[in-house]
Amino acid sequence: MKTNPIVLSILLLPSVAAADKTTDAEKLFNDARSLSTKGHYAEACSKYEESQSLDPGVGTLLYLADCYDHTEQPNRAWKTFREAETMAHASGQHDRAQIAHDAAAAIDPKLAKLKIVLGYAPAPEIRLDGQLVPADTLGVAVPMDPGPHTIEATSPGKERWVTAADVRLHSVLTIEVPRLADVSAARPGPALSPAAPQAPMPPKKHFQSLEPAPLLGIGTQRTVAIGVAGVGLGGIVAGSILGMSAKSTYDSSSAYCQGNHCLSQGLEARDSAYTKATISTLAFAGGALAIGGGAALWFTAPSVQVKPVVGVGSFAVQGVW
Repeated sequence: MKTNPIVLSILLLPSVAAADKTTDAEKLFNDARSLSTKGHYAEACSKYEESQSLDPGVGTLLYLADCYDHTEQPNRAWKTFREAETMAHASGQHDRAQIAHDAAAAIDPKLAKLKIVLGYAPAPEIRLDGQLVPADTLGVAVPMDPGPHTIEATSPGKERWVTAADVRLHSVLTIEVPRLADVSAARPGPALSPAAPQAPMPPKKHFQSLEPAPLLGIGTQRTVAIGVAGVGLGGIVAGSILGMSAKSTYDSSSAYCQGNHCLSQGLEARDSAYTKATISTLAFAGGALAIGGGAALWFTAPSVQVKPVVGVGSFAVQGVW
């Protein structure tokens, strides 16, 4: 099995497990190395992360970054190697700092990068996924997680500008922020056409006072006819509903009867059915009579006599029933 040159370089350096590390951190680190040797990098990364959180160290960071690289997470690997480089320089471990620097450089071509370009001044406030973009990173290809990102530019008195950027591995996506348009002080409304001249009002006329004429209608008798017929229709509807209910109640009594011999439940059901049937018959008959009466009232109503009443500047119609 070919050993990764980065791991080999790390192994040649002093041991990562310093004497001041806690037992838990050491155990996690050793378990992670064992898993890495067997090719179980996903589980190993998790243990390296736990070990680093318990006892931060340059060596653990180097192993963690290498683990990220093996799990196809180049952006996380690059950032972790850069973090290890910074930590190593701060602690005087320049040999490890060089290892981290070289490893990050080797991963660089794999990264997904975004370059935000601004060709004018003063610069607006630019945000990437809601986070303020530092001015010194404008025009620089910055590694980031692959996938969709949102870029927004705002400035007082200017229109807000937003765009989406789909960043992919092994490539650099360049986004140029355009000049922001001025916010209109007042948006123009629809043009108003000049008002048309109004025709002069005609002189008022003196109207002859007329007694109010009754409105044309169907007459009192026919109004009563409609009411009577409506009551009759309601009676027929109610009779029909009661008739269906009576039949249903009677049919339910068969569960308690043999011919005309019934238990108490069957007798009660049949009595109820007979009562409903009687009321249904009366309602139906009464409704039919009411409809007939309404029809008679309608057709025997007197005809309407209409005569116009004309006055100065007015016209009315009076009707006599």
